[in-house]
Amino acid sequence: MRLFDPLTFFKKTWLIVGTLALSFSLMGSASAETNSETTKDFQIQPNEIRYYETLSGTPEEEKEKGLLEHKEAIELVNQHMEKHNSLIETDFDNVDYQKYVISLAFAFDFNDEDMKKVVKFAKFMDWYENYGKNEKIKDYEKKHSQRAQLSTEEIIDLDGLLPIEDNAPTTVDDGLISTTSSTEEEIASTFAVSANGYNNIAARDYAYDWWNGRNPVYSTYYAEYYGCKLSDGLSCWNKWNDCANFVSQALYTGGMKFKYGASYASDESWHFGSLIPSYTWGGAHNFYKHWKTRAGVASTVSDLQTGDAVSLNTDTDSDIEHTVIITKNTGNSSANKYITQHTWDHMEQRTLADMFSSGYGVYGYEIDKATN
Repeated sequence: MRLFDPLTFFKKTWLIVGTLALSFSLMGSASAETNSETTKDFQIQPNEIRYYETLSGTPEEEKEKGLLEHKEAIELVNQHMEKHNSLIETDFDNVDYQKYVISLAFAFDFNDEDMKKVVKFAKFMDWYENYGKNEKIKDYEKKHSQRAQLSTEEIIDLDGLLPIEDNAPTTVDDGLISTTSSTEEEIASTFAVSANGYNNIAARDYAYDWWNGRNPVYSTYYAEYYGCKLSDGLSCWNKWNDCANFVSQALYTGGMKFKYGASYASDESWHFGSLIPSYTWGGAHNFYKHWKTRAGVASTVSDLQTGDAVSLNTDTDSDIEHTVIITKNTGNSSANKYITQHTWDHMEQRTLADMFSSGYGVYGYEIDKATN
């Protein structure tokens, strides 16, 4: 149990008051530009439509096999749901169940032995969900080929479904031995503001302030969208994946500016406003599609530092599932890059070395080199 800290309480209370006051100017300045966004220029061409790879068998065969092979993991998932008051029926074809299982690959709420079982199940589910995604993509492609006009909602849905490129670059582990150097942090602190205006220490401090809470300025929209209130606490927070929303908040606090494309659903957009946040703001898959262009994917993990964002994929199925931010950097190896995250809230309990050892795809962004 975490002891009550009056200083932390008052600090966060004043942060809430301050951010709520800030929200009026933030929302006001964004709304005019957001209103100008349209979808008339936001289209998807037939040659842009791609499909996901799937497991070798039919959905029915893989479901039967999965229920047997992951029996213990399924029980661990059920126990986790009960603990967090998020009961969902064990149904491999239920999108909410799929998302919950996959999210547990980054929960770190199990002992090492059980975590391996959960990760293996999450990887299976990551591939199994592709059957349903491909069916939806197929329906849109069929409608497109019949020269039927896709609605705005359908274009947005299709764009969010499409997998990333097969040859998409990833951030590789340099294989360096872990070191601990206070100098690394001193350098980062001294040169906090980069040429593009990004203050990585301000981003880090924001993550420290809100790693186990939800800033109402940015989270009320998502709470209402999923039919709950932030005041409900964990029973509300567990209803949606908050990882990208949280990291976007930190990057914005660090000085990264809003961007506006043809639509709030386009990859060029990245903003939060009084209407609809851009999909790249709160969706892990969309976040990747924005920042891999705006900042580029770092080639090696040693390029990453405090304040840099990282997208993660449980496997190699071309779908991004999670977003984290590096909040402590004690050296050049992946074991020196400590991450902080939302959805399942953790501060620096894991490093990027843990992500590599689990076989996850890693896509890091040097935010100080991003366009702004």
